[in-house]
Amino acid sequence: MAKNFGLYGERVGALNVVCTSKDVSAKVLSQLKLIIRAQYSSPPIHGATIVARILGSPALKAEWIEELKMVSNRIIEMRALLKNALVKNGAKGNWDHITK
Repeated sequence: MAKNFGLYGERVGALNVVCTSKDVSAKVLSQLKLIIRAQYSSPPIHGATIVARILGSPALKAEWIEELKMVSNRIIEMRALLKNALVKNGAKGNWDHITK
């Protein structure tokens, strides 16, 4: 969420970890608890407040979604231009991964 809302440094988001077993899951959780303990002691509320306000307002949410579409389309366009330039200039390799 921090990146999608431009809230860098506000610790807004989630972490998901997929583990191969309950044993590995318990070990990962133990390590994560050690890492995040300091984060829980005084979490910022600014980012969460901003996200709640945007997602709670139909007008602001619609505006945010449109801005996300513009950013996403710009990224897609830049990737296509990069791939085309690489191919045009004879860069060795297959560059399909850039636009997939």
